[in-house]
Amino acid sequence: MRQRRKLAVIDSGFRSDFGKHRHVLPTVVTIMNRNRYFLIGLLLILIGVQFRMVESVVLNEQTTRALARMTNAKPVASNDMLSSVFMQVYPSPKKRIAPPRWIGLALIAVGAVISLHAVAIPKQG
Repeated sequence: MRQRRKLAVIDSGFRSDFGKHRHVLPTVVTIMNRNRYFLIGLLLILIGVQFRMVESVVLNEQTTRALARMTNAKPVASNDMLSSVFMQVYPSPKKRIAPPRWIGLALIAVGAVISLHAVAIPKQG
């Protein structure tokens, strides 16, 4: 009789919330094996090479306006009469982003280190 009371007190909170059956979700554990390390390193190398080859990136009008809204910068174009006249003559405002050259080198270096680490990891199986 005593054991029943202890179980009822311990399980009372769970039984009211979850009922008699508790659903347990399977846990998914991803193992970082050498193939994944090599893929991540290779992708970083390729992205680094792309950053080294690109001098600047020009955003379209929609992305420029979204960036100005997110950064709370001054509006790209106001809605007054003068700017609407000039907008008909000149093209829409576009933001130009010039990434620094060291970003490409840093991505290439990190990618090379990760790829070499993948080669050093022993094979499984």
